[in-house]
Amino acid sequence: MTPLSRLANAAFELLYGPAAPIYDWVSRTGFAGEWARWQRVVLRYLHSGPVLEIGPGTGDLLPLLAAQGLRPCGVEPSSQMIARARRKLARLGQTLSLVRGRADALPFADGAFGAIVATFPSAWVFQAATWDEIARVLRPDGAVAIVLSGELDPHGVGRALRARVYRLLYQPLTPDHLPPPPPSAIPLRWEIVPTRHGRALVLTGQKRVGQSGSALG
Repeated sequence: MTPLSRLANAAFELLYGPAAPIYDWVSRTGFAGEWARWQRVVLRYLHSGPVLEIGPGTGDLLPLLAAQGLRPCGVEPSSQMIARARRKLARLGQTLSLVRGRADALPFADGAFGAIVATFPSAWVFQAATWDEIARVLRPDGAVAIVLSGELDPHGVGRALRARVYRLLYQPLTPDHLPPPPPSAIPLRWEIVPTRHGRALVLTGQKRVGQSGSALG
């Protein structure tokens, strides 16, 4: 990771705390409307609920999961994000479950979920403790779909400028530039999924039937 990309990641971390009020504006404007399409990519991997979203942010994906009958629940470490998500859901007339917690210590029973999703996670996605917890709370044959990042196509002046800036910060999304999947008892693989004006990098997997909830099991 370059110094510029480290700086960009640090700036994104601020969006989950002091800068939470501008999170929605940054995600919409900074990515020319493609952020929401990248988020929705996870829907193609989900077949049964309930679904746990780790780090739902301001809650944009939760109503979409609910509309698919997937009985979503969100777990989020940021109290600012939970408050904003609840206000957004209330405006939609929805009262979906939102719990404060961390990815490496999920406050749920073993095998509680049929699928787990996340979009644009922070460093927790590469930590072994996170994957032990995901394997623990996921049912056998349950799916994982995590959108790690996205890339804009340079269509139009605005997207071309944004795409050029983001290429300075992050490596291009090609098979030759992908990191190895994080160590996990769940078999994981990368997929590059085209969207309307770009592509999303998705980490996908499925828990084996008969697999224990621990990487050591």
